Amino acid sequence: MALPFARPLSLAPDFALSSIGQDDIDGVISCHHQAFNSPGERFWWSPDLDAMRAFQRASLEKNLKSGEKRYFKITHTPSGELAAFASWVPPKRFDGLGLRPVVGTDTNNEGARAVAAVEEIGLYVDSSAHSTLQSNKVSGEADMEEYIRQIVSRLPDGASKEGLAEAVRFELRIHNRYGAEEMLNLAVLCTSPRYERRGLAKAIIEPVLEIAQANGMPVWVYSSPVGKGFYEKLGFVVIEAYDLDLSNANRGLEGVHRVTAMQWNPKPSIPHRWT
Repeated sequence: MALPFARPLSLAPDFALSSIGQDDIDGVISCHHQAFNSPGERFWWSPDLDAMRAFQRASLEKNLKSGEKRYFKITHTPSGELAAFASWVPPKRFDGLGLRPVVGTDTNNEGARAVAAVEEIGLYVDSSAHSTLQSNKVSGEADMEEYIRQIVSRLPDGASKEGLAEAVRFELRIHNRYGAEEMLNLAVLCTSPRYERRGLAKAIIEPVLEIAQANGMPVWVYSSPVGKGFYEKLGFVVIEAYDLDLSNANRGLEGVHRVTAMQWNPKPSIPHRWT
């Protein structure tokens, strides 16, 4: 699929930016496992990483086929290695990223909704409930708990259903509170540790922010403590934060993992004054 924007000028010559396809799934998973490897970031994961990879692969395959999200990658051209990637979830009726409705896709189907959610959950816990942009349809505690049950029932053996349920519950409530389903959501942003400090995260994000600016579209993200400063430099502001109790995952962990809901707003257009 062609990119909906030009190559960023800030991207170094030995890197290439393109869309992600089925052949990139292993590279995406490898990049993610390298970048997010602390106990706090993996607090609900199955200790069987092969099972996690199989879970991620199945979820990514389904979501790439659905066409409801846009995935972009940066490749290190000399080595062919996937160096960074991002996943975006546009709101309904927004086609600024080149999305088209998928014929035969029933977005109101509860099962399909849960399948769409687990892909982002499997990649990064900070991107769980909001990834489907269906949370506006989950109203009331009973509906919320049923939605969470569907998600955690799909996790691989050994994963902490209790730990993930807490994360999804927090994000659903925040998502509904601020109407984030009407915004462009950055679901996952990941850079391989081998390629950090080369401006890849900025290069993969800024072109989409320019599209959002042109369309007057706010952007929403759930950030880890590591990413918060980066997003603030791009103009995101803190909306609300919550702390996940790591002990709830039954992994022998203590302390909390803070997740921060952040929003980027397009700048008001200023008409030119010709004299």
